[in-house]
Amino acid sequence: MNIFVIIVTYNAMQWIDLCIGSVYNNPQTTVVVIDNHSTDSTAERIKAKFPHCIIFENKANLGFGQANNIGIKYAIEQGCDYIYLLNQDAWVEPDTLQILMKVQLRNPEYGIVSPVQTDATHNKAENFLCRYLPTLKRFTEDTLLGHTKDIYEVKFCPAAHWLIPRQCIEEVGMFSPVFIHYAEDANFIQRARFHGWKVGFAPSASAVHDRGNRKTGYIHRRFASQLQLLKHASNVCRPLWFNILHIFLYYMLLPFYLLYMYICKRTGKDVKTYYFHIAPIGLVIRELINNRKRIIQ
Repeated sequence: MNIFVIIVTYNAMQWIDLCIGSVYNNPQTTVVVIDNHSTDSTAERIKAKFPHCIIFENKANLGFGQANNIGIKYAIEQGCDYIYLLNQDAWVEPDTLQILMKVQLRNPEYGIVSPVQTDATHNKAENFLCRYLPTLKRFTEDTLLGHTKDIYEVKFCPAAHWLIPRQCIEEVGMFSPVFIHYAEDANFIQRARFHGWKVGFAPSASAVHDRGNRKTGYIHRRFASQLQLLKHASNVCRPLWFNILHIFLYYMLLPFYLLYMYICKRTGKDVKTYYFHIAPIGLVIRELINNRKRIIQ
């Protein structure tokens, strides 16, 4: 079983040695790095310290999803069995990948398998589990009673650590071009579940996602509300009327976001324009149609 580890980097000098170094403790891995036009010599560092890495250097920041697609396409062409998506600010334990592959082989209905994701101190777990109280309750009971299961199904887990079998990628496709920055993983999970794949975490495997003390500001929160509409509009698991309603709301509110950006620009406020998705309606509709065609075929 060969596994391709795909890492998207952008100004990743703070973590890159730990991130890539941790992967090389795992056998049968090929590391593919897609650098999104870093300005802090990340690409040069990787070439110097990890010469066996395959690195693609983009001439612009393509975002998480589109950059990952470059690595996924390469891995599929090279005949991979598994793809492991790894954030630049994350790293694995020496046995993480092997455990996850064994768990997935025993549970082939799972298209996305994640380890337990902790912070850098190993004192705090990612909060995605806390959103799903029935799963958390079942996991807690199993742990207390000493018969923890191989894997627990969840509706969502962040793509900082994803093991994906090749067949899942071939059926579901790659990341959607609708999402420029953020929610790419949520959209992929929606499509995977639509095609009958499950998503889960394996309690026997652990890995780190070093989110640090990052806080979301006002601009990010404003953007998140718009992104939620776009995510719902693209949700192929929902009935068509649900998608149409959210497409309508998205485009009805879009002028207000554009006006907000214009005012910020005129007043000298710092606004990162890539936070604001201006997705053509055709892309959303085309994705819904294509995914429904996939399931029919």
